[in-house]
Amino acid sequence: IISGLHYLHGKKILHRDIKPENILFKDIFTNPIFSLADFGLSKEIDTKATFVGSPLYWAPEVCSGAPQDFRVDIWSLGVVIYEMLTG
Repeated sequence: IISGLHYLHGKKILHRDIKPENILFKDIFTNPIFSLADFGLSKEIDTKATFVGSPLYWAPEVCSGAPQDFRVDIWSLGVVIYEMLTG
């Protein structure tokens, strides 16, 4: 997932909806492959503030209406990882 985000961000694209429902996996026990899904809210990085995605996974910048960059995806992924570790 991190590699996928790195690729997207290298192309100046934000996913903007990282959440457990958008992380797919295959062969979790033998040869795990993870994929990022649902690019319906994706867009090129710009300085405009928009309120899209799933509010439970929004970065503080989104909540405050500040300009957004790749860090909003990193924040959302951090929330997902936190949920995975704590249940």
